[in-house]
Amino acid sequence: MSKSNLAETFAKVANVAVMIGTPFALAFGYVISLDDSAESLGLTNALADYLVGLAWALVLLASIYVWPVSSQHRFILMVLWVARIGTTLGLMLFYEGYYPLDAAFYFTEGLIERDPWSLFGFGTGTDNMVAFAAIHNQILPASYHATKVTFSMFGLVAIYLIYRAACLYFRRDFPPLLYLVGLFPSIMFWSSIMGKDPLTLLGIAIYCYAVVGYAMKGGLRFIAWATLGILLAASMRIWLAMIFVLPLGVVLLFGRIGPIAKALLVLATVAGGILAVQLFMEKFDIEMTEDIVATADIFSEALVGGGSEQTISGGFTDIGSILAFLPWAAFSTLFRPLPGEVTNLFGFVAGLENVLLLSLVIRALFAGHLRRLSEPLVAWIVVTIVVWAASYGILSYQNLGTAFRYKLQVMPLLLLLLLYLGAHPRLQWQKETTVRSVEFSKR
Repeated sequence: MSKSNLAETFAKVANVAVMIGTPFALAFGYVISLDDSAESLGLTNALADYLVGLAWALVLLASIYVWPVSSQHRFILMVLWVARIGTTLGLMLFYEGYYPLDAAFYFTEGLIERDPWSLFGFGTGTDNMVAFAAIHNQILPASYHATKVTFSMFGLVAIYLIYRAACLYFRRDFPPLLYLVGLFPSIMFWSSIMGKDPLTLLGIAIYCYAVVGYAMKGGLRFIAWATLGILLAASMRIWLAMIFVLPLGVVLLFGRIGPIAKALLVLATVAGGILAVQLFMEKFDIEMTEDIVATADIFSEALVGGGSEQTISGGFTDIGSILAFLPWAAFSTLFRPLPGEVTNLFGFVAGLENVLLLSLVIRALFAGHLRRLSEPLVAWIVVTIVVWAASYGILSYQNLGTAFRYKLQVMPLLLLLLLYLGAHPRLQWQKETTVRSVEFSKR
């Protein structure tokens, strides 16, 4: 079977699976878990709240028809949104009925908040979430499920922006890739919750698209968008500014851009990096090396609890103990839990996904295309993922379930990176990237 026929078959199978699976997920979730979900969230009129959410999901489905995208992309986005309806208003009910969620606090506080605009602040993620919930309840009928649907739409937009960044880099459109990233289970699920994660992913997606756009086309508008994206992500979790801004040095050092543009970007990146580090240190009262060790030790115990709990023997006593622990922590954050480590449904799915990711790593190592790592934007993604994994490894090592949710922040990048490193050269990506690298100096 040719690659074009294989891609068409994959798309058809995905379309059929979504159209059959979504009604089943909605019906199953509604019948089995709607009441449990409502009780866990403190909803007094579960049916009315749910119907408002379903109606809003259908309105957003219709809105995709007028999005300024190609007709082919519009169709795929509608399919992906139908799948998200099944996830958000079906499968998500099981999760909401079983686990205590911050979403309940965001929504209930939003119901009583009368001045939400005063709550917004940089790095104050909880207040920002309450403010958003309050504003949402003022614009639309107050409904937890409708608010959750809006967050799910933020997640879909984020995935599409990351896909468009990949198209921009490869100078080609490959619709099956949009299906793959959009339907990847953990990406679809965790970017559909009512919480910080969809907004964080949207900010990261805007930032990544802008970085790729600047590297490929240039233009101050991309710098403005990159700034907006990182501010949005950092408004939810302030340390993300530091994690995502610092790796930009890879693009600046190795990208073939003009000297004036490079000097300006170096100054902007250094200033942004220093500001991000200062804000991070102020947030957690870090002033000296001892504070770093103490803060890392506190973070390492912050998420202890639940069925996926594990402990760090002895804690952290100095910088050396932190550095020695980082490689295993980073691996755990990216590729654990493995099958059997977390014995529930979410752990089972997470284990299968991580086995898939590790198989893609092995494929990439033996495909013979590691020279692609020398491409500036590819190197930037690698450094970004490594910095993210090292940073989050300490925070989330002791709770693999939470680590799996946090991985949403880099999962689309990790998935695309591994697919690219393992891609067959007949896709001609290598030839096209060589052409692009020359164009860095022609802008």
